[in-house]
Amino acid sequence: IETLKSEGDLEKIVFSRIKQVEFPSDGKSLFYKLESAYPKAFVYYFKDPELGEWIGASPEVLVQGENEHFSSVALAGTKKAEETNDWGDKEKEEQAFVSRYLVDKLRHFEVRALQSDGPKTIFAGPLAHLRTDFHWQSHSELAWKVAQDLHPTPAVSGTPVDLATKWILQEEKHARSFYAGIIGERQAEHMNLYVNLRCAQIIDSHLYLYLGGGFTSDSDPEKEWEETENKSKTLLNLL
Repeated sequence: IETLKSEGDLEKIVFSRIKQVEFPSDGKSLFYKLESAYPKAFVYYFKDPELGEWIGASPEVLVQGENEHFSSVALAGTKKAEETNDWGDKEKEEQAFVSRYLVDKLRHFEVRALQSDGPKTIFAGPLAHLRTDFHWQSHSELAWKVAQDLHPTPAVSGTPVDLATKWILQEEKHARSFYAGIIGERQAEHMNLYVNLRCAQIIDSHLYLYLGGGFTSDSDPEKEWEETENKSKTLLNLL
């Protein structure tokens, strides 16, 4: 927060941490629970000799669509699902950061018939988010270029993206590995790509959950910590 107050060019930084918990289960059984609990999320599980064992249930679409009709999502601003109070200025500002970023990128690629819907409140397990949907038309190769250029979005890095990413690389004490990367499927005329959030690596009998919070100069550190704890419940509530 002091960095954001002292460096005027940085508006937002997404800082992440790793939460370690005991895992008295196995990846496959947790995958089936996640798949049932979060039908609208991208739920995955894999175990690879080189990459290790990973599991996740991401609610954040990067690019999806087919036959020249594609969409992206600005998902930023988080609170507990049971909270009934209105969205605060900080959450609205976070949503606006990501939405402006998406619009600028899509206009840069000169996509056709760009439309938006939102922001609106959506629910993902124990959390509520602010979400704006963007729809456009383009050929599939251009949509893939859009996806690559959108990543990393301000929702996982900060604003401006280049300065926030540089700060993260210098200051975070761990490598993000697959956290916040692109995950999904891509075929010739079809893609279903998500930002890899609400994810964890499984090592021996432990889960290592990757959790991020968006800081602005007005952030309350205790509330940001609580937000990361709430995000961990996407997986932990099912254990």
